[in-house]
Amino acid sequence: MQKKNIDEAAYDKRINDLASNEYFQVLGYGRADNGVKFVMHKRERRILRMKPRQFSKPRLLHLAPLQWWRAHFPTLRNAAHSFDELHAVDFLFRACERAGEFDEFSTGVAE
Repeated sequence: MQKKNIDEAAYDKRINDLASNEYFQVLGYGRADNGVKFVMHKRERRILRMKPRQFSKPRLLHLAPLQWWRAHFPTLRNAAHSFDELHAVDFLFRACERAGEFDEFSTGVAE
C-alpha cells in the first residue's frame, strides 16, 4: 500500500510540475459536459479552447516544441521524430482535472 501512495504522490507532483511551463499553462475544464479543456498558450498569449478529439500530435506541437514533448514523454523506441502521444494527452487531461473548472465567461473566451 505504501508504494502505491508514493507512486501516486510522484505522479501528482509530475503533473503539477509540468502543468505550467515556459510554453503553456493548463487552466482546467469547461462547465458544460462536453469535455472542453482550456490551456493558455504562453507564447501567443491566448487561451485555447479544445475538445478531447482536438488533442492531436499537431495540436500538441502547437503548444510546445517536439523537444519538450520528447524530454517529458519519450517513446520506448526513442525515435528522433516521436514522443509518447498517448501519455502526453493523458497528462493534459489529468492536469485539467486537477486544475478544476475554468470559467471561460469571466475571461472573454466563451464562444
